[in-house]
Amino acid sequence: MKTDPAGFRHGLRVRVGGVRGVLLRCRKRDDSADYWKVRTQETPARWLWPDRIVVDGAGDVQQPACLDCRLPFIGSTGDLLCARCQAEATGAATRYDDRPRPQWDERRRWRR
Repeated sequence: MKTDPAGFRHGLRVRVGGVRGVLLRCRKRDDSADYWKVRTQETPARWLWPDRIVVDGAGDVQQPACLDCRLPFIGSTGDLLCARCQAEATGAATRYDDRPRPQWDERRRWRR
């Protein structure tokens, strides 16, 4: 099932095949494009493609789709919005930077 990246958000807590992780927007090294990857919370961490992600949340029932972001999510019976969309609707969501952090900081220099 191919999901629409319009519902993707940088820093979104997700599950991929039952493994918990964080959805991150990454940038190619040549700055030509952005792409999405999931970094797992396992030790050691793995990088996975977000092809079958489910938004993580409190509850034990997997709902087919959130009404706002259209992504499948884990919630309670009768929930219409995922935890992230509920938090954004009430103003309780934390704000994540939309752009990934640069790899090089101009104030720092690499030491040899």
